[in-house]
Amino acid sequence: MPSEDKIYCVMAGHRYVNEVQTVAQIFFRYAGFAFETKDVFECDSLRECVATRGTERFHLTCTSNPREDHPRMIRNRSAESSVPRAATHPRSESHAGFPAKIKLLTCVGKGLTCEGKGNACAAIYIDGKNVAEYSIPLNEQNMVTAGLSPRRVLMLTLFHALQKVVPTDAPWGALTGIRPSKMVRAWLDEGKKDEDIIDILINTLCVREDKAHLALTVAHAENRLTERIYSLGGEGSASAKPPMSRESSSSVKPPISGEGSTSAKLPINGKESTLVKPPISGEDLTSAKPPLGIYIGIPFCPSRCSYCSFNIGQKPPTKDIIKLYVNTLIRECREKEAETRRLGGRIFSIYIGGGTPTILPDDLLSHLLDAVGECFGTPHEYTVEAGRPDTLTENNLRLMRSHGVNRIAVNPQTLNDHTLATIGRNHTTTNFFRAFSLARNAGFDCINVDLIAGLPGETDDDVERSLDDLLSLKPENITLHALSIKRASKMNEERITNAFSAVKKAGNAAEARTTGAGGDSGERLRLQERRIPKGFGPSSGIPSRAGITLASAGYSPYYLYRQKNTINLLENVGYSFPNRECLYNIGMMSEVQTILGIGAGAVSKYVQGTKISRTFNEKNPEIYVNRRNQTI
Repeated sequence: MPSEDKIYCVMAGHRYVNEVQTVAQIFFRYAGFAFETKDVFECDSLRECVATRGTERFHLTCTSNPREDHPRMIRNRSAESSVPRAATHPRSESHAGFPAKIKLLTCVGKGLTCEGKGNACAAIYIDGKNVAEYSIPLNEQNMVTAGLSPRRVLMLTLFHALQKVVPTDAPWGALTGIRPSKMVRAWLDEGKKDEDIIDILINTLCVREDKAHLALTVAHAENRLTERIYSLGGEGSASAKPPMSRESSSSVKPPISGEGSTSAKLPINGKESTLVKPPISGEDLTSAKPPLGIYIGIPFCPSRCSYCSFNIGQKPPTKDIIKLYVNTLIRECREKEAETRRLGGRIFSIYIGGGTPTILPDDLLSHLLDAVGECFGTPHEYTVEAGRPDTLTENNLRLMRSHGVNRIAVNPQTLNDHTLATIGRNHTTTNFFRAFSLARNAGFDCINVDLIAGLPGETDDDVERSLDDLLSLKPENITLHALSIKRASKMNEERITNAFSAVKKAGNAAEARTTGAGGDSGERLRLQERRIPKGFGPSSGIPSRAGITLASAGYSPYYLYRQKNTINLLENVGYSFPNRECLYNIGMMSEVQTILGIGAGAVSKYVQGTKISRTFNEKNPEIYVNRRNQTI
């Protein structure tokens, strides 16, 4: 049996590992999990499923592979998990014993007798006692109307069961995933009306009303902008059509244990097992040649923000290191140039991101932009993520404009000097206003600015004041982020240390012994998670209020995504003036455009009809440079 501080999951008739974990983490952040699978026909009821020994065990373990943002499934091993111990959601502190000795049972299949056949079921056990159950027939009219797969129905049952035990404010309800608008676009592709989609989101998936309308608005914007990308960038634009949403285009249904042939395989993590390989020379991808996007990564910053875990090292890089990296980057650009010819599509957008690309000295920036122009020409949209205002000068702004760059991002994150110093950004609000003015004077008529809600010590009023100041500049794009504290960030380490110290000072010897020097950092995560950042509590509605303010100033939301460990389970939203949206963001987030990634940590995403495949570059810049140079 797993240790009592893990969440133990019994899965009958399915192997939706990531789905169970994703829903459970709405209620228990940083939870450790142990999994056990069963054939659904071993069980005649929920309680018997809990009592019956499983046929296969595996666990989730953290991976050192930086490309993998989720744990891997390890089979035929102990049911113990090496993921850090579970941390209770801040709103569930009153539930003593969580998550110790907690067991989640989830079942899906036609052989179940829990309240009828063909059900998805979930049950919660604490200390061996059944404290909550929930069951939904797979053929229930609401589920059929929404077109929910057994995977989605199962997630919904677990969400309802956990809400009974750990009531939690979840703005997005049971609609999990990075892109909330993805399922909405699928419903639009199927011809569903707006009012029906809103009804499904609110009444079936428990999405808060303002979030439901946001997802629908963004889905319409993505569809409109996708058509624009293809009309402007596709070769033979009359025949170049954007692919349908992958949710709606897939005809593959996840099999249920025991259905059909006795050799039917259970789905793993809700995905097909077929590996889609990147396209190769001579492969006929589609009759149309859709536009391509290029991403070039510069993994260097003048300093490291306290909420970020980006791999930039502890000190600013030397010019020699940057020069070696840029030369390696240019070699890969030439490799990708050959690949663009094989793919055949027109390069529609280039995005040079980071990190902070404008940390490059002028001579190296010019050298890189020359090579990019030689390899890929001048695209319709050419963005450089300038990011740090203190790295912008008249010279590098003129240099970028002369090479065809027509969009930049100048990101203050906040217009509060005290907060900027606290989070480790070596610039002031004065630096930002100066940089913005320089960019306008250099001829940039499309500028994005980022704002983060939930930074330490900031209140909702602070965020609104920053937003008002930004609106006075009338940037074409404003991206509003909810703070996401990365696991390896300085801010997370500080919060862990502070919470640990507080426990020791309180004289809780038993708690302190489990997290002593050299002890389990996971337990410290459990403690620090209870500390809610000042001024951004669970009931904060700043994103919705900011959306109203932005709408009144003429901005509309056009892209939307979510991240792990985000304050209050909120989202990041891009707003724009009409016809000034960043189309690269749409191509990437909507997965309608092949993106070739260049540089350390870059990911190439190949869109082939309704199939997507990815290849990954080495994340560490030093490893990236060494390996690339060894292959020359």
